[in-house]
Amino acid sequence: MLAYTTRCTSFDVQATRSFAPATNNHPSHQLPTTIKLIATSLPSKPSPQLLAPVAFRDLMESLTDDEMVSVMLNDDGSVLKIQRILLLNLSPWFKKALTSGFIEGQSLTLRFPGVPSDVVQTFVYWIFHGTLPWSDWRDGVAQGDLVQTNEELQAILARLWMFSEEHLLPGLQDVAIHALSHQLLYTFPSVELLLEVYEGTAPDSPLRKLMANEVASGWRGQERRFSTQSSPAYSRADLDRVGTVPGFTADFAIALERQVVGMDLSDDERAACLWRLRGA
Repeated sequence: MLAYTTRCTSFDVQATRSFAPATNNHPSHQLPTTIKLIATSLPSKPSPQLLAPVAFRDLMESLTDDEMVSVMLNDDGSVLKIQRILLLNLSPWFKKALTSGFIEGQSLTLRFPGVPSDVVQTFVYWIFHGTLPWSDWRDGVAQGDLVQTNEELQAILARLWMFSEEHLLPGLQDVAIHALSHQLLYTFPSVELLLEVYEGTAPDSPLRKLMANEVASGWRGQERRFSTQSSPAYSRADLDRVGTVPGFTADFAIALERQVVGMDLSDDERAACLWRLRGA
C-alpha cells in the first residue's frame, strides 16, 4: 500500500501550465474552487505558433522550386498537399522524416497510422493559422464542420495533444490543452476517453493529470454547465475500469486529496481514495 499522506499531497500544479488564468470575462472564473487553484498560477492563452527562423534568402530560394508533401488521411484515403518548407520548420521530427533516407523523405508522403483524419486535419489547419478551427463557442460546443458534440471535440483535442507530443510540437500541445480545459467546463470526459488518454501517454503527463482531476471532481459530485451526466459522474465501476491502467490510481488519489484540502472527507471519498491506493 502506498503512503497516503505522502503521495496524496504532491500534486504538481505546473503540470497543467497551459490553462488560461481566471478573469472576470473568462469562463474559468466560474470554475470550482479546486480548478481555480490550478488556473491562477498558469500563463495566458497560448500565442499562435511561429515557424522556426529561416534565412530570408534561403526561404525565398526554397519557395521558387519547393516540392509538395502528400499527407495521407486514414479514414478515406484523401490526400492533403502541403509545401515541404512549412513542414521542415515545424519540429525536428518532421525535418528528420523529410530530409533523411526514410521512405517519407524519398516519397514525400506522410502517413500517421492510427491517427483519425479529423486530428490530422486539425493539425494542418493549425499549420496555416496558428490556432484551432473552432472560434464560435455556443453552449460549450464549437460550431464547425468536424464536430457536433462536446464529447467529440474533447476526444479530438485530447488526441491532438497526444499527436503533438509524439511529433514534438509543444506549441500545438499548449493550444490543444488550453482548448480542452475550456471544454471540460461543460461536461466530464467519458470513461472511454480516460482509458485512451492513460493508454496513450507517459506517467506524469499533463494530460493525464488534467483527466485525473476531472475524475476526482466528477466522483465528488461536482456538476458541469450543460452536462446530462448523472451525479456523481463516475461510479465505482468506472474507477475500476480506468484503474486497470497503471498510473491512474496514484493520479486520482493525488487529485482527490488536493480537492479536499481544508475539507472533511466523506466516508465514500475516503474509502474510494484508500481503496484505489491499496491497488496501486
